[in-house]
Amino acid sequence: MTSTAPSPSSTVHPSPSATPRPAPPAAVIGSTTTPLTEITHQAAAHSAIFALFDTGKLAGFPLPKPTTHAKATAVVWELQSRLGAGNSLVGYLNAAPVNAVVTALLSGSTLPLLIPSLGHLGKNPADGKRLIIHLSLGVPSEADALAKPSNSLAQIEKWLSILPSDFTVVFSGSPEEIIQNTAEIHNGLLGNVLHVFDGVFASRETVRTLPATKLAEPIEPFVYTGSPSAQKVVVSTASYVSTVLASGDLPASVGRLQINLLNQTEPALIQAVLPPSVNELIVFDQVESASEGTPFLKEAVLGNLFGQAGSSRNRALKVTGITVASEEPSFKGLLFAAGLVAPPASSAGPLTKQTLLFTSQHSLLPNVLAKTFLEASPALQTKISTLTSTAPALAQTTLLVTPSSKRLPPLTSVPKDDTTDFVLVNSLVALTQTKSALRSLKQNATVLVSLPGWDKASAETNFTPADKALLRAKNVRLFVLPAPLTALKLTKEEAEIQEVGLGLVGFLLLYAGIGENGVLPDGLRAVVEGALGEDVARDLIRIGEQNLKESVVSRWEPASEEENAAEEKRAELILDGLTSFPDLTPTGSSGGHPIQGTWHIPALHLLFKESYLAPPSTDEIVSPEINKLTPSLEEKTYLATVTENRRLTPDTYDRNVFHLELSTAGTGLKYDVGEALGVHGWNDADEVLEFLEWFGIHPDTVLSLPLPSNPAKAESRTAFQLFQQHIDIFGRPPKSFYAGLVSKTDVREDARQLRFISSPEGGSLFKKLGEFETVTFFDVLKRFESVKKGLTLVDLIHLIGEIKPRHYSISSAQKFVGDSVHLLVVTVEWDSSLGKPRFGQCTRYLSGLKIGQKVTVSIKPSVMKLPPLDSQPVIMAGLGTGAAPFRAFIQHRAWQKSQGIEVGPLIYYFGARYSSQEYLYGEEIEAYLAGGLLTHAGLAFSRDTKAKVYIQHKMGEDGELLSSILTAKEEKDKAYFYLCGPTWPVPDVYEALVSSLTVNKGYGRDQAEAAVEEWKEEERYVLEVY
Repeated sequence: MTSTAPSPSSTVHPSPSATPRPAPPAAVIGSTTTPLTEITHQAAAHSAIFALFDTGKLAGFPLPKPTTHAKATAVVWELQSRLGAGNSLVGYLNAAPVNAVVTALLSGSTLPLLIPSLGHLGKNPADGKRLIIHLSLGVPSEADALAKPSNSLAQIEKWLSILPSDFTVVFSGSPEEIIQNTAEIHNGLLGNVLHVFDGVFASRETVRTLPATKLAEPIEPFVYTGSPSAQKVVVSTASYVSTVLASGDLPASVGRLQINLLNQTEPALIQAVLPPSVNELIVFDQVESASEGTPFLKEAVLGNLFGQAGSSRNRALKVTGITVASEEPSFKGLLFAAGLVAPPASSAGPLTKQTLLFTSQHSLLPNVLAKTFLEASPALQTKISTLTSTAPALAQTTLLVTPSSKRLPPLTSVPKDDTTDFVLVNSLVALTQTKSALRSLKQNATVLVSLPGWDKASAETNFTPADKALLRAKNVRLFVLPAPLTALKLTKEEAEIQEVGLGLVGFLLLYAGIGENGVLPDGLRAVVEGALGEDVARDLIRIGEQNLKESVVSRWEPASEEENAAEEKRAELILDGLTSFPDLTPTGSSGGHPIQGTWHIPALHLLFKESYLAPPSTDEIVSPEINKLTPSLEEKTYLATVTENRRLTPDTYDRNVFHLELSTAGTGLKYDVGEALGVHGWNDADEVLEFLEWFGIHPDTVLSLPLPSNPAKAESRTAFQLFQQHIDIFGRPPKSFYAGLVSKTDVREDARQLRFISSPEGGSLFKKLGEFETVTFFDVLKRFESVKKGLTLVDLIHLIGEIKPRHYSISSAQKFVGDSVHLLVVTVEWDSSLGKPRFGQCTRYLSGLKIGQKVTVSIKPSVMKLPPLDSQPVIMAGLGTGAAPFRAFIQHRAWQKSQGIEVGPLIYYFGARYSSQEYLYGEEIEAYLAGGLLTHAGLAFSRDTKAKVYIQHKMGEDGELLSSILTAKEEKDKAYFYLCGPTWPVPDVYEALVSSLTVNKGYGRDQAEAAVEEWKEEERYVLEVY
C-alpha cells in the first residue's frame, strides 16, 4: 500500500485498494465508559424489572441491548411520569417472589410523583425485595428541554425529608463515585435505595473502566479529608459542589467532609470521622435561589450530631448553614461564602489545557480521544465529557488536560471567554448554524477544521464575517484538513472511520506542536494504530500528514461592507443532552435532524395535543398563533384573514400595484402608525413540486423539525409544506452555499468551479451569477447536478436556511380602520440577463391571495413615527408605494380631528410616472385636500409632460413654505420631514431642503447643511428608503 509521496501543495486521495476499512467497534472505543452506561449495565444485569421513565430517557439513560449488555436479564418497562407513576413498581414488588429487585431510572421531576406510592412498599426486610431508584439531577424535562448545571439537591431536597425511612439515600459526585456506588448498590447494599447524582456533567464524562477491586469497595457514609488538627470543616453531599471543593487547596485549618450515604434506620455518626480539634461545621445546602429552599442538609447534620443516636458523643460544635444558589459555583466563590480565604495557587493553573470538539451527535471521535488521553497518557489528568444539542444537531466535547500533579476543576456547560486553547470542528453545522463554536478561544489559540471541501484555498470564504473577525482579533492559527472527495464513494461505516481517523491525526499533529508538513512520531503513530488498527491507521496518517495545511488568517482580506452588514442569523448553541426524538427515525448524517417519518407522527400530535403542544415561553415571545401555524418561529406572529385584494393600476399597465386588506379580528394584533407588517410568504406551489420531483422527494413525505422554543418537541410537515412555507429554495445563494457544495460532488470540474466561485478570486463570477443571472439555490443545484447524490435533506436545510419575513409599511391607522391592517404593494418582476422571468417571492405570494385566505404576519417597529405634538406640521414625501406610511399618517390625523383634537398642517408630496396610471389613493388624497385636512399637495408625475418633473422640483417651488415651518421658533410649530421610497432621490431631496434655507432664509451653504444635520439628530428629518 506504499505510494509515491506527493508534493507538499497537493492533496492526497486514497486509491481504491487503499480505502480505509472499518476497525472493530471495540478497537475504536477502547476500555472506557460513562457512568450512564455503567448504571444501565448494572441495572439490566441485577434486576427483574428495568423501569425507564420518560425523564430517564431525557437524562440520557440508554435502553439495555443484548449486543452491549450481554448479561442483561431484566424485563424492560418504559413508563411515563404522571400521578401514580409508582403504583406499577410497588404493585409488582409486593406480589413478586423473594429477592426480587426493581430498578427505576428517572430525573428529579419524577420523584414527587413516585413518593405517594413508596409508602405502600412491603416492610419485611427478610424477603430481600428491593426498589432501587437512580435519580439524575439537573437534566431536561418535557416542560424545560434545556440542560441545566446541577448544583443541585435543590430539585429534590424538600422531597427527601418525606421519603420513607427505610430508604437509604446514596449521593455520588464524581464519575468514578457514580460507577463505584452503582456497583455497590446492586451487589452489596441491602434494602431500598435512592441514588442521587449529577446528570449533566459527571454522569456524561468518559472515564477509564474501573477495576473489579475498586468496584467491590463498600460505600463509606462519611469521608473526611484534610488536616488531623483542623478547626473548621466544610460539609457537602457528594455532588457537583463536592467536586468543586475537591478541586482546590483548602486553608490548613480547614478540612472537608463529604456525605455519601444517609440511612435513617441505622445511621452512621459524623463525629466518628471528625478530628477532635474541630469546633465548627460549615454546611453547604443547595437551593434554587438564595431566598428559597429548606436547609435539608443542615437539618440532617444537626439530627445526626444531636439526635438520639449521636447524643452520647455530643460535643460543642457550631453548625453554620451556607445556601448555594449558583448554578455553577466556583471554588473561590464557595470559600468566600463560608468566610474563608483560599491559599495561593489553590486550583488548576495555567498548565491546564482546554480543548473543544464539535462533531455530529454519533461521531466516534470523542470516544477515540477519550481512549487516547485516558489510556495512553497516564502522566496526565484528564476530564472529557460530551453534551449534545438538538437545534442544531451537534455534539460538543470538552477535554481538560493537566499534569498529574495538578487537580482539575469540574467541567461546565458553556466554556467562558478566553479559556479554550484548541478547537476541532468536525461538523459543518457548528460553524453555519451556531455562533458559539469559536467564542471561548484564547489569544493565539489553534483551530482545526476537518470537513470535506474545506481546504486552504476556500477556508477564508467559508467562515462568516463574524468568525473571520474573531479569528483575526485572537491571532488564531487556523489549520484545515479536508476529507478526500472519494469519501462520497465510501460506505457509511468507512466514512465514519475516515472522519475519526483524519480528525485524530490532525489533532495529534497540532496538539503535539508538529503542524503543517510534519510527520507523526512513532509514539503517536502507535496511538492511532491502537485506536483504528494498523492498516487503516497507516493510510489515514499518510493522508493527514500530507493534507494538513495552515491558512494564515492575518493575510485574509478584510470583510466587505456587504459582508459586515449581513445579519447574524446563527443562534446560540443550547446544550440539551438530547440526541433524537423518541419514536422517530433520523435521516441523513447530521445526527437526527430533520426527521423523516410517517403519517403516524402528525396523527399523534393531533390526538394528544396536550403532550405535543409547545408551551409559550416565559417571556411571552411565543404566542398561541405559533403553535397553530408556525411553531418554528420565535417571534410573535398572528393569523390574519384576507378581506380585500384590489389592483390599483389598470390591467393594461405594466406595473401591478395593489391594495391588500387583512382582518385582524380576534388575533390580538395591535400596531402603531408608521410600523411595518412582516409577511411570512410562501414559495410558488408549481415551482416547489418541480424541485421535489428533481430531488426525488415525494411531496407527501412527513418530516419533523425541532422547535427553537423547545428542542425536545417537533413540528411535523410534509416535504411540500416544508419547501413551500419554510425553506428558501428560490432565494439568492451566498458564497457559503457554493463552498458547502464542494464536498457533495465527486466530479472534479464541478468541485473546482464551486471552489472558485466561493473564493475571493471568484468574486466577479459570483456577482455575475447573483446580480445579472439572479440565480436561485435551485438554479445552482441544477447547474451542478453532480452534487445531488451527495446531498441529504439535512444538508439542504442547513445550507439554504429558512424563508425570512418580508416587511411592508402599513398603509392604515388602526384607530381609523379598526380590526384591519392595509398594505400597498407592487409586484416585483424582471427578466434575468439570460431572459428568464424572475419574480419577487413575497409580492408574488401576496398578489395571488384570495379573499378568506389566512396569512401569517408579525409587527416590526419603524422610524416612521408621527411628531410628539399633534400641533406640529408634517411634511411627507413618498414615491410610488412609499406613499403607504403617509396614508396611515393622514388617517390618524383624520381620526384625531374627528375626536375634536386640534392637529397641525399636513403637506404631502407624491411622485410616480403617470397620473392616469399610478396616482395611488388619488381619490382619497383629493377628498382630504377638499376637506382641509391636507394643507397642500405637491404631485409630480414624471412622464405626463415632456420635461420630467420629480418631487424635488415640487419642493423647490414650495421652498418658502418649507423653510418657514422647518425653522419655526416655537416647539409646537416645528415641522417634521419624512421621505419614503427608493434611495435615488435622496440627494436631490436633500438639496431641495438646503436650497430652501439658502434662498428663503439667507443661510450660507454650510449653515444650511448644518441645520439639516441638526434635524437628523432631533429625528425631524427621517428617511425610510430601500
